[in-house]
Amino acid sequence: MTKLMKALMFAFIAPTLSVVSLAAQANPEKPKFTISIRADNPGVISGSDVDVWMTTTNISDEVIRVQFGYHGNMPDGFYYDIRDEQGAELAKTVYNDIRPSRDGGSTRPGYLEPGKSTEARARVSDVYPLDRPGKYTIRVWRRAANVLDDSESNRVYSNTITITVVAPPASASPPQ
Repeated sequence: MTKLMKALMFAFIAPTLSVVSLAAQANPEKPKFTISIRADNPGVISGSDVDVWMTTTNISDEVIRVQFGYHGNMPDGFYYDIRDEQGAELAKTVYNDIRPSRDGGSTRPGYLEPGKSTEARARVSDVYPLDRPGKYTIRVWRRAANVLDDSESNRVYSNTITITVVAPPASASPPQ
C-alpha cells in the first residue's frame, strides 16, 4: 500500500473512531446512573450542620465505575450547585487561617453492579456558608463518564431540595 493510501485511510478512519469513542463515554440522553438527594432535616437553625444524603443508583445493564472516599465530610466525585433565595450560587467558604477548606482524605475507585445503589452523606455546611436565615436550593451532579470533562453534556444531575435556615430563637430575658 502506498503512503498516500495509508494516509487517506487514516484520515477517514481516525475521526470515525474518535467520534465512536466519545459517544460510548458519555451519552447524556441515556445516563447509566441516577442521583437522588435528601436531607434528614430540611429546616435548620442558623449555625447548625446541614447534611445531604446522596444515593447513586446504577440504571444500566452493565457494571459502572464510581469513586469512593471522603475529604473531610464531603464525598469525592460529587459537585454541588447551592443557591440562595435570589438564585445566586454560593461560593465555597474560604478560610483565612492555614487550614485547608477541605481536610485531606483518600479516594478509591469502585464498581456498582446493575440495579444497585450506594449512599453517601455530605456535610455541605462545612464547605458552603449556610449560616444566614433564608431558603437554599441544593442540587448535586456527577460526571456521566469517567473523563475530565465538566461540560453540561457530561453531567448527571440529582433532584433539587430546599433547605430553610432560620435564626436562632431569641433567648428569654431573665426575670427582674
